[in-house]
Amino acid sequence: MISMVPARCFGLAALFAATFAAPVMAEPVDAFLGVRVGTPLEEALAQQPTARIWQKTKTELDGCYFQYSIPTTLATLPAEAWLCERRDHPEKIITAINVEVWTDQAGYVRVIEAMTTRYGMAHHFWGNCTNAAGRKTEQYTWFFGKALVRLFNRDLLNGWVVLRIDEPGVLADFGPGNCMTPPTELHFPGQEG
Repeated sequence: MISMVPARCFGLAALFAATFAAPVMAEPVDAFLGVRVGTPLEEALAQQPTARIWQKTKTELDGCYFQYSIPTTLATLPAEAWLCERRDHPEKIITAINVEVWTDQAGYVRVIEAMTTRYGMAHHFWGNCTNAAGRKTEQYTWFFGKALVRLFNRDLLNGWVVLRIDEPGVLADFGPGNCMTPPTELHFPGQEG
């Protein structure tokens, strides 16, 4: 059974426009651009000749400790895919892939549609949330055995959209900020569609 999401949620039309057909995955759920979570950094860089140093010193932003990124697209929108490493690990292993894009509402809806096509209907929807600056934010979450996939709109007004693919079980799903209500369960893991 699918719960209804409040009508004020921005991605609602795109989410419920999705069919209940099986998801279409061109690559595994724990991968983006052929780079899988758990891949050694050097191997990931060799797979992606367009990878570049984003900054000289590794920095942690949004829980992603990184130095390299890959220019890409997300739902045909220009984006950057950060290759996140585990900060406290001696080996350089990709622990998450963080894909960021700035877009308007129409672009955000395209991203939701693309992710719903790829992964199927999201399992959770977090609405009624705000970020540290007090701006509205929301999140769709998919739970898979190989990955936790989250699609955030970190700032609904300014269109800061992030697709995050993490190792499973590494992070709890607490939502995209200060959330006044628990997530709405849209689809139960293992359910068809």
